[in-house]
Amino acid sequence: MKTISTLILVIAQSYFCFSQSKIDSLYLGKTFPGNKPVVFLAGITERIAISSDGKDIFFNSLSGLSYCHYSNNAWGSPQALFTGFGEASLSINDSILYVQNSQPNSYYSLKSASGWSDPVKLWSNSANKHHLQVTNSGAFYTTTSPKISSRGDIAKVIINGSDVTLKSLPSPVNSTLNGVDFYIAKDESYIIFPEIVGGAGDLYISYKKTDTTWTNPKSLGSLINTTDWEFGPYVSPDNKYLFFSRSTASATYWVKLGNMIDSLKMIAIPAGLNNDYKPIPYKIFPNPTTGHITLSLGTSQNNESLVEIYNLQGTKVFSKTFQNTTSATIDLTGHPAGIYLVKVIADGVSYEEKIVKE
Repeated sequence: MKTISTLILVIAQSYFCFSQSKIDSLYLGKTFPGNKPVVFLAGITERIAISSDGKDIFFNSLSGLSYCHYSNNAWGSPQALFTGFGEASLSINDSILYVQNSQPNSYYSLKSASGWSDPVKLWSNSANKHHLQVTNSGAFYTTTSPKISSRGDIAKVIINGSDVTLKSLPSPVNSTLNGVDFYIAKDESYIIFPEIVGGAGDLYISYKKTDTTWTNPKSLGSLINTTDWEFGPYVSPDNKYLFFSRSTASATYWVKLGNMIDSLKMIAIPAGLNNDYKPIPYKIFPNPTTGHITLSLGTSQNNESLVEIYNLQGTKVFSKTFQNTTSATIDLTGHPAGIYLVKVIADGVSYEEKIVKE
């Protein structure tokens, strides 16, 4: 028997599923968005997933995983699917629904004529896995260890018989700035994920290169990223729309993609930086910083180290050569808050790392 709180939740979900809706149309009958994000689902919702035919829309709600289904030329009322589960993603042919519990561990549900089966744990190992996704190649990707932190590594799931391990993707996709949410394109050509800056998350995109490494992340821009926390990115199966959530609004937004993905890929990397990213093998602290940072150059003195710092517009804001020293102190107090790229050239090798100024 449903509790009163569950009934209230269903009524609230009915409102956001059918607000501005009309029959015989996709996306709940909503007016398609332009280049400015607008609310798609109001209320406590996040992390949606849409079937390839557009007739099923899954989303996290207060009670767990819910969904709306389109049939007989109309959208049905929102239904609670699995209590205590969320973070839905679908297999390529929509026959398998991947979800997670609160641990979080990955589960799967099989589709049949009568509906979805009860979730079954996918792998026996206990490693935390957040929002499992599968690509066209059959590869699985997830985020590691999100239970203890709002940060985590995006990882590829390596399956060898009964042995399942998580292999973190290299820098610059993973860094100390990463949030736990992500979306990977079905062809694995790009990943969208939040980077945590000043206590909030902004959405960034990184592209896979021909050598299977990844480009430096680029911000999705000020129309999407605000002072709020943006998270839970998802791209519709037709590649027309980006969905994401904002924390204070407690809503899922959508925005027209247009040529956003391709245009950001064509934007040049800031001058002086290159996409053959190598993380600095030294320590930069504190990071985040309020202004002053110290770059530890190792235990032995380097004959010469060139340190350059760029903002995300590609402007060089600092450049100095340090000689015969094991550390360098740099003052960024006169520069605005944001993400900066530190480039160090030492012994003929170039390294790059991101820092956050609060």
